[in-house]
Amino acid sequence: YLARRSQLLADHVGLGKSITALAAMTDKATLPALVVCQAHLPKQWKDYAGKFSPMASCHIIKTGKLYSLPAADIYVITYHKLNKWAEVLCKVIKSCVFDEIQELRHDCSKKYDAAVAIREKCGYAMGLSATPIFNYGGEIFNVLQVLCPGEIGTYHEFYREWCNGGGTHT
Repeated sequence: YLARRSQLLADHVGLGKSITALAAMTDKATLPALVVCQAHLPKQWKDYAGKFSPMASCHIIKTGKLYSLPAADIYVITYHKLNKWAEVLCKVIKSCVFDEIQELRHDCSKKYDAAVAIREKCGYAMGLSATPIFNYGGEIFNVLQVLCPGEIGTYHEFYREWCNGGGTHT
């Protein structure tokens, strides 16, 4: 992860994806880090950070209203708040973990645009998911574009080579 600067970790539920992400955050080059997660998971991430990275300070961004962020090693935010905070976070973080990255499978959303903007500014990105492809094989293109832009070719090249019929619903 550190050498490559991006990673998609897709594994079964309960096998340690979150702990693997926290382990990557032990390198000072990755801090401060941002964890983007679903609405029911910020407290779980803070608890994991306290248990598996006890020396790291953790702050949950609890509101969509901007405020002065306290200094922290790890910031946790939900996908729903990401768009409002993107500009601020771009100036602060060095790495980003997108938990349940399948949330970014559609490239026509504000959260997707915010994730791309943040990824462009930070040095490291990791995606975690037990289901990186939610409905259609083509959805993985958008997920990988966030993590490692351009590395799997263009949209048209990917669909031509990997998706039957070339559409998003194949």
